[in-house]
Amino acid sequence: MIQKYKNIGIKLTPQRLAILDYLDGNKSHPTAEDIYRAVSMKFPTMSFATVYNTLQSLKNKGVVLELTIDPDKKRFDPDTTSHHHVI
Repeated sequence: MIQKYKNIGIKLTPQRLAILDYLDGNKSHPTAEDIYRAVSMKFPTMSFATVYNTLQSLKNKGVVLELTIDPDKKRFDPDTTSHHHVI
């Protein structure tokens, strides 16, 4: 998995790798809070800001899509191919 993300231009820290690992193949369109809860089990000192900032960097690099299905919560999709989202 590391090789897949080496060329995206962000520093691959253990926390970021854990976020990428969580997202890899994830079809649930998790929120930043969902990802934080899951990844913070492995990295309890990690902040929510780390997750949010990583997601924004990944979005800017085109690695994840930011979905606004629910206007109150942003969701993230690691599948950047063209596909539909049904509510």
